[in-house]
Amino acid sequence: AMARIDRMERLIWSHVRQLMACDVNVVLDLGLLQKDHRRKFYALAEKDGFNTCLHWANVDKEIRWVRVKERNRSKGDSFAMEVTRDMFDFCEGLFENPSEDELAFTVIHTF
Repeated sequence: AMARIDRMERLIWSHVRQLMACDVNVVLDLGLLQKDHRRKFYALAEKDGFNTCLHWANVDKEIRWVRVKERNRSKGDSFAMEVTRDMFDFCEGLFENPSEDELAFTVIHTF
């Protein structure tokens, strides 16, 4: 699975470069739960001369869980799979808040 993820991220980044060359801003909605994973993309952006801005939706865990349950129930256009509480809690355990150095270029959205 990791080899597949690496291939997809390289493909995504090649598209990012193409879009940025056309002066189109790009938003990566890849999760980027962990600092090291985010740093990988910061390094790619710096290497290619792109500016970086991190958007952090700082929302209480239980509010996020209520929203996930609603997505599970409504099965809207973007629905791909049901997220169980165990899956949700597992991902919660993986997330690392932005570090001090990241906060310098982070827009924090609090709901």
